[in-house]
Amino acid sequence: MRIDLTVKIDSPAFYLFLGNGHINFGTPWSDNRRIDDIIEPNHKNRFFHNHIPMNEFVDISVIYDFKAMQIFISGEERFYSKKEKYMKSKLLKELNETVKPGEKPSFENCISKLPQEL
Repeated sequence: MRIDLTVKIDSPAFYLFLGNGHINFGTPWSDNRRIDDIIEPNHKNRFFHNHIPMNEFVDISVIYDFKAMQIFISGEERFYSKKEKYMKSKLLKELNETVKPGEKPSFENCISKLPQEL
C-alpha cells in the first residue's frame, strides 16, 4: 500500500494515523519522532529524519509493502525497514491473497474485508 500526501503545516507536528499505528512528521523534539507499527505498535521512539519545513508544501510518500517499509519526504528516502511487525501479520497476508493477480482493489473493497476489530 502506498500513501501519497502533499501537506503544508503552519505549526509543528503532522501525524499520519493508520490502523493501530502512526507516524510523526515535523516534530521539533527528538523524543517525539515516532513510528508505530500499524498492527502491533510498540510505543518506542524510532528515530528518523522527520523534519518538514513550515509554511511550504511538501510531498510525503509512505509505502507499506510485505518486504519493506519506506518513507519519502520530497523524494528523499528518510526511512527504510525490512523488519516491521505488520509484515508478519496473518490477517494482512490473508487479505492480500483475496486480490487476484493484476487486479487493483478499490478502497471500499479493501475496507469491507477488514474485521471490525484488528
